[in-house]
Amino acid sequence: MVLGFSCDTMATMETRILETKSERVIATLFLALAIPCSAQLGVILGILSAKPYAVMVWTLFIVCIFLLVGYLTAKLMPGEGPSFYMEIPPKLLLVEI
Repeated sequence: MVLGFSCDTMATMETRILETKSERVIATLFLALAIPCSAQLGVILGILSAKPYAVMVWTLFIVCIFLLVGYLTAKLMPGEGPSFYMEIPPKLLLVEI
């Protein structure tokens, strides 16, 4: 999802690394419906910058889209959860020279 803030096309292409088809469809829907690319984000924030309440309304609208799409896709496309767990590496020891 973070990749979508720079370019939706590349982020959509990167959804192929997700394990299940339902995960890929859900991620693609999120990217298509709620994440503007960097050029669009700049224009939107430039237009709304004079009115801070408009930015808050826009942000609330985007969050509502995420919640609604997430809920609907979870109901319409049931599937098993991902089995991928990432291990967090141990703290690196900093050695003073």
